[in-house]
Amino acid sequence: MPSPSPARVVECDALGVSAINQARAAEGLGPLALPTGFSAESLDAQMLTLVNEERVDRGLAPVKGVSSFLDVAARAGARSGNPPVLPKGLAVGHSATLWSSVWSPILADYLFLYDDGEGGVNLDCVTHHLGPCWADRRALLASYPGPLLMGVGSSGRGGGVSGLGLVITGGDRLDRVNVVRWTSLRARLRPGVSMSVLVLPGGHPATLLVGATGAAMTISVSTTSPAFSVAPSSCVLEAGATCSLRVVAAPGATSATLLVASAGGVSSVTLRSTSS
Repeated sequence: MPSPSPARVVECDALGVSAINQARAAEGLGPLALPTGFSAESLDAQMLTLVNEERVDRGLAPVKGVSSFLDVAARAGARSGNPPVLPKGLAVGHSATLWSSVWSPILADYLFLYDDGEGGVNLDCVTHHLGPCWADRRALLASYPGPLLMGVGSSGRGGGVSGLGLVITGGDRLDRVNVVRWTSLRARLRPGVSMSVLVLPGGHPATLLVGATGAAMTISVSTTSPAFSVAPSSCVLEAGATCSLRVVAAPGATSATLLVASAGGVSSVTLRSTSS
């Protein structure tokens, strides 16, 4: 079976982020945003971005980066259909291994954090009295000692037996970050937006949320047409926090683009005003 087309990958990514953001909103967290060009990034960069956006937005220390040695262990787990085997010499109590039946980092993030309990895909979770319920969520959102490193591996992209393995090691002084660093990815983070299209029915004001994800952000907001105004024009947010924007359309306004920018990039929202 051929690999999914780039357009299909982007479409699936958008659907996955939408599902994640609905779950995050229920927890009081702002919308997650993927950096520009995310779908073309390596598996390591994609998973590190997602894991750290989820951790930092909850006040947890980010993973420092990805180790090629831990990648090897993660790939072996992905191919076996089981959580990876933790490499020797690493403290079990300060480390975790996870496995998902999907190769997509975005879908894996959703399954690990938001569908790992009762009624979800975790077959080991029967009732809330059993330890396996939310075990992956607890592992991803645990407080580990530093340095905190990670390894990622997948199997079956585009066909065959799918799987994604993940290794997180706290207090890891045996390995080194030599694949991708969080500092390089963090510089390209952009604001999250609660919707991609905002309709102002009959020209009435409408609102949407913008959020800082993965890092604190100073966010500036503007529109491509003076027929649409937005307030406030800027927000200073801690990671995971949100700002509510009020958008107003002048009589006769039809459409424009709302630009939500941070130092790392720009997210856009299509604005449409309809007749009464």
